[in-house]
Amino acid sequence: MNAEKQYQQQMVESFNWRYQNQQDSWSTDPWLRATAVKLNELLGEGRRRVLDIGVGAAKPAEVLLQAGHQVCGIDIFAHQDWDALRAQWQGALELYKGDFNTWDFAAAQFDAVMDNGCMHHQHPNFYVTYLTKVQRLLKAGAYLVLNVYADLDDAALEGKITFTDHERICKYFTGAEIDGLLAKAGFNVLSHQHLYRKGLNEYYLLVVAQKTVTA
Repeated sequence: MNAEKQYQQQMVESFNWRYQNQQDSWSTDPWLRATAVKLNELLGEGRRRVLDIGVGAAKPAEVLLQAGHQVCGIDIFAHQDWDALRAQWQGALELYKGDFNTWDFAAAQFDAVMDNGCMHHQHPNFYVTYLTKVQRLLKAGAYLVLNVYADLDDAALEGKITFTDHERICKYFTGAEIDGLLAKAGFNVLSHQHLYRKGLNEYYLLVVAQKTVTA
């Protein structure tokens, strides 16, 4: 097993352990809701189809569902609330257990993608591959709203990397670094916003990007 595949397995084990031991602090993180609020503003009127990568307990997704949008969520862990959520939202919410990196989605089917803290746990060798897959799934001119850990040292070429349980990566991105990766994957970056993580003295970087429209 190569290093990247081994890491993917470690990441699955880490998230399974976190959920099973009620250590999924992100499920109640109020700032992750801000990602869905920002995306809802961009989507405007009409029913849109959104992919939520790392949907978890679907708290941010409910912001979009309440606005009348359709959400397709994928996560490596099937949350205990999924059956109730499917029943509550009926056909508006699809939930799938699986790894986004290997899941086979049809191309150009989504009006937007929401990544609420998944990319910053990926193996560094996969960043452009990951974003390129997101880009392929979006319709022309559609949006990606991305929430990652922020490294505020803009003089650094690359942000820091730390590790948590099961050696799961926590990558902190500078603004220039994430912009460069998105450009390589075929996105135009529209905005950045830093969100303070109270109690941790850290920040999220909320990025809005748009799929490049080619002639």
